[in-house]
Amino acid sequence: MSSDEMLNAFRSLLREELQPVKEDLKQLNEKVTNLDQRVAKLEQKVDNLDQRAANLEQKVDNLDQRTANLEQKVDNLDQRVANLEQRVENLDRRAANVELRQDGIKQEIASLLKNQETTNAKLEALTMDVHRLEGNLHRVEEKVGRNHTEIMERLSSLERDIDHTWEKSVRNERVLANIKKLLEN
Repeated sequence: MSSDEMLNAFRSLLREELQPVKEDLKQLNEKVTNLDQRVAKLEQKVDNLDQRAANLEQKVDNLDQRTANLEQKVDNLDQRVANLEQRVENLDRRAANVELRQDGIKQEIASLLKNQETTNAKLEALTMDVHRLEGNLHRVEEKVGRNHTEIMERLSSLERDIDHTWEKSVRNERVLANIKKLLEN
């Protein structure tokens, strides 16, 4: 057998030996690409969840501010009611037509109390909304935690695949070095 024939036979043998390695590398490259895409999607989902959590926090802050404003209005209404009650007492002492005026003032007080009850109902509704938003935020935080765990597990699996590929590549390099030594001798 001539050296050209040996070289061609060696090349053919080398191609046959390297073909599975090429296929393995191609498959691993596809897996890495797929994992990169999945990680990018998961990162995007985490970013979206972070944005939603920030929006929820902003809404909670707004609700807190509105609640404080409503409490201030209730305090103002309480003060107005107290002032009106004082005026009613003064009116009782001042005039004979107090009963006519007193009826009008009582209607005004009833309206204020009704408004106060409406305000209290709205405040209770806002409080319930705040509790619901806190529950939603808690669920979002739990989901983010689960997603983080899943990503870390997938990255760990990817590391194991890369280690396995590296070991196969080293093994193949050794085989190639041994073949090269044989050819040089």
